[in-house]
Amino acid sequence: MVSNFGRSHSASGRSRFFTRKTVETKDVSYLRELGNEKVFEISAVELSDNGTMLACIYRSPDSDFYAFLHTLELLIFKVSSKEKRLILCGDLNVNFLQHSSKLLDLQNLLHMNNLINIVKSPTRISNHSISLIDVIILHNMNNEMFTVNQDLGYSDQLAQLLYIKSKTLQMVQ
Repeated sequence: MVSNFGRSHSASGRSRFFTRKTVETKDVSYLRELGNEKVFEISAVELSDNGTMLACIYRSPDSDFYAFLHTLELLIFKVSSKEKRLILCGDLNVNFLQHSSKLLDLQNLLHMNNLINIVKSPTRISNHSISLIDVIILHNMNNEMFTVNQDLGYSDQLAQLLYIKSKTLQMVQ
């Protein structure tokens, strides 16, 4: 485990990054300082070999959405000011399959920063609903990239695998 956000007032909920021992990462405490329990739970690392920031975020569905959006904007600004590439994954609890004002506001922020969610199929499927609340957001690059959702059997949400050229990054949330 190379980065972790754990709640101090609740047993459930957390954001963590695990890597293989062969993957070199750098600490990015200036991003983790953005963390706020239930609003913007973040774990983050920088890949040493290519200057990519990986951030995993969880937003509780009953949190202040606009506080979350403001903090997301700060994260994007901090990463771009360091001239790093951002790959953001996580459970934002905004359904990308259902039109809403929250979704529109989130998409506007992403669009203004040339970012897109490349997860296109549902990530949470239950007997009562289907939603796309788990995302992989990155700069709108011309590289061939796509995601595949996979059931790992330990959650009601599917894991996302991100394929970029010949590399695979596994984003499990």
